[in-house]
Amino acid sequence: MNVRFSLYEIPLPGEQPEDSRPQARVHTKGTIRLQEICYELRELGVNSAQIKAVLDATAKYLGKSLIYGYNFELEDIGTFSLSLRSSLIEKEAGKTVRVEADGVNFRCSKALKKKLREAQFEQIKASPALHSQEKRKKQMIAHLKNYGYINISKYALLNHCSRYQARKDIDCFVADGLIASSGMKSHKIYVLAPSH
Repeated sequence: MNVRFSLYEIPLPGEQPEDSRPQARVHTKGTIRLQEICYELRELGVNSAQIKAVLDATAKYLGKSLIYGYNFELEDIGTFSLSLRSSLIEKEAGKTVRVEADGVNFRCSKALKKKLREAQFEQIKASPALHSQEKRKKQMIAHLKNYGYINISKYALLNHCSRYQARKDIDCFVADGLIASSGMKSHKIYVLAPSH
């Protein structure tokens, strides 16, 4: 079975508006969850309860290992390591650096990379053409009224546009006072401004 993808034109920052490069994006068929994993692995002669117990214990041990400063490797899958975020904080005694966990990095194993190279690809028609900024704005407002907040990734997905275009639109809406931001860097979200 082929991996389906579409090509999108991504504008190059700082270049002429007509300059762009193609970017391939996978059209995912969904997410495989624990229930499907248990069902598939039952064929190995292990019951679902045992599989779930092992995967739960592995997840707990992974979290504990990362908290204690270890990297966590699963053979033929890859290595997990802790990702940190730091920020400079002004205090009366001077500046200090605040460090906190930001997430988890994943480095794919050579065996898994080799397996992935066997994938066959099938190009499908790209999502509908980019809507006007006004239509993208209406879709964003409808989403904000339903869910309360949006981020760059969700805006891009909602409007079938690149992250570059999403960020450009969002910056414009913030400057116009339509929305306000909360959070920092990759955790930044946007909400409707109180006047709207």
